[in-house]
Amino acid sequence: MTSTSEPNFGDSSTSVRRTKYWDDTSLRLPEGWTKVTLGDLASYINGKGFKKKEWKTEGFPIIRIQNLNKVSAEFNYADDSHEDKYRVKNGDLLVAWSASLGAYFWNRGDAWLNQHIFRVEPFYDVVHK
Repeated sequence: MTSTSEPNFGDSSTSVRRTKYWDDTSLRLPEGWTKVTLGDLASYINGKGFKKKEWKTEGFPIIRIQNLNKVSAEFNYADDSHEDKYRVKNGDLLVAWSASLGAYFWNRGDAWLNQHIFRVEPFYDVVHK
């Protein structure tokens, strides 16, 4: 493991915490494995920032992080006049990346993807379920 040096921002009052990271040249992959980035494995579609004026009392539920973390959390709803890339279907892999970090397989019917959640579209020629 190596650590970075503290950068000089020209302001002595700025404090920067030292960050440690793995030196990937020292890691050995098992035979037959290949090093790839997450971007090599899938496309990541970020959800829509639904505004309060777009909320409805019926329609498709809007998946918020609270709905992923707590099954009983209430949904907001929206009609079906949004881009299809924000539509979530059963079996979709969702990754919450703000406020909490987690991966979830969606299983509660068609819904809309809210901001701060990625819908993962695996590249099946590279990734096998």
